[in-house]
Formats: sequence, C-alpha cells, structure tokens
Amino acid sequence: MASAEIEETIPVSKKRLLEVICAYEEYPDFVEGVKSISVERVSDSEAHVTYEVNIMKKVQYTLKTKEDLENGKISWTLAGESDFFTKNSGFWEIEPQGENTCFVRYGVDVEFKVPVPGFILKKLVKGNLPKVVENFKNRALSRYQ
Repeated sequence: MASAEIEETIPVSKKRLLEVICAYEEYPDFVEGVKSISVERVSDSEAHVTYEVNIMKKVQYTLKTKEDLENGKISWTLAGESDFFTKNSGFWEIEPQGENTCFVRYGVDVEFKVPVPGFILKKLVKGNLPKVVENFKNRALSRYQ
C-alpha cells in the first residue's frame, strides 16, 4: 500500500480549478501518462471515469468519482475489478483563499495487484503528487487567462 498527500496554495480560483478537475475527458491533453478517458455520468455529482494510462505498462481501470463542488471536494474509489490495482482512492479538497487563490489538499491511496518495489512505489505515489497538482494548476491558469 502507498498513500501520500500534498497541500499547496495556488493562484487559481476554487471554481476554475474544480472546472479543470471535473473535465475528465481533457486529462490526456495535460496529465502525463493518461492516454484516454471514458466518462459515464451517473448523476450530477457522480461519474464513473475509465482511464487508460501508461504506468510501467498499459493499464485500464475505472474510478467512481463523487463531486461536492459547493464544498470544494472531489473523491474517488476503485469501481469494480482492475488487473493492476486492488485499491485506488483519493481526494481533492479546495478552499478559497480570496478571489483568485485557493488552498488545495490532494491525496491518493493505492495498492497494486503485483509486487512493486518500494523505490518505485515512492516515485509513483509521493514523487508524482507535486507534478499532478502542478499540471492542474497550469491547466487552470492557461485555460482562464
């Protein structure tokens, strides 16, 4: 099991960052390793998002994503079976810190079906967190300037 969290204040409004996070179909354009996305809207606040990514190999999995946009929270859990993960859950928590700034907490918790050496786990989970937040921040900044 590998879990990690990151906190950061970024110069983007809560609303704009949430719009970027919830635009799942756009992830292949700016999130490294994401090759394709398929989204099934279950309700206004829930989606099943199927990812095809390259994480050491080509992997496909579906996340059940819950969106509480008013409170700035998005969470996910693994939906169904995966050949690669036994667990994949996480969250975004976004609090406004003024008109064009927000405080972000991002966390992930994953378990793999195959044995993964500790140094690779550390790189995949903890090493990529700053990069993930940076990708979303940059997308929101470029999209709305």
